[in-house]
Amino acid sequence: MKALIAVLALSLSFAHALGLQDLEGCYHSMQVDGYDVPMPNDPDRQISTIEFKKSTVFYNMSLEREEVILISLLSDSSDYWYSYINYVIPTSDSDIIYVSEDRFAIQVQKDLFMKEYYKMNPVDHYAKVIVERVSKDTLKLNMIFESLERKMFNSNEAIIKKVACN
Repeated sequence: MKALIAVLALSLSFAHALGLQDLEGCYHSMQVDGYDVPMPNDPDRQISTIEFKKSTVFYNMSLEREEVILISLLSDSSDYWYSYINYVIPTSDSDIIYVSEDRFAIQVQKDLFMKEYYKMNPVDHYAKVIVERVSKDTLKLNMIFESLERKMFNSNEAIIKKVACN
């Protein structure tokens, strides 16, 4: 009987484990790179998003549209301008590493085609996002993007709080 209760308790704890499917939705950016994010006056611009979609820019080596996770985070604002940080993580051929029920990482390193002005350019793409649940509706993201071919590198840390989408 004790073994049955232990198995049920373990299965219930993993039923609420943080997973990739939990990310999609709308968020308020609380902090980016250690700085508080000021909320803009325009409610339509206060929202950060994590979406799963087919990319219109990235294609796999067979020239099929790549399935991606698009992370768009409000990072700064004033009365007249807004700044967002965007990360694109192709989901095919990505590694998902579950560290605990409140923490996982998704990582991908692959060659893609990038559509630019009706031309397909081959590019390298490395992205890694570590997701940690801080509280019931708050996540901490550590994000890295690198492309040697495009001479690009970006690294950010963000704390975001899930909100209802408008």
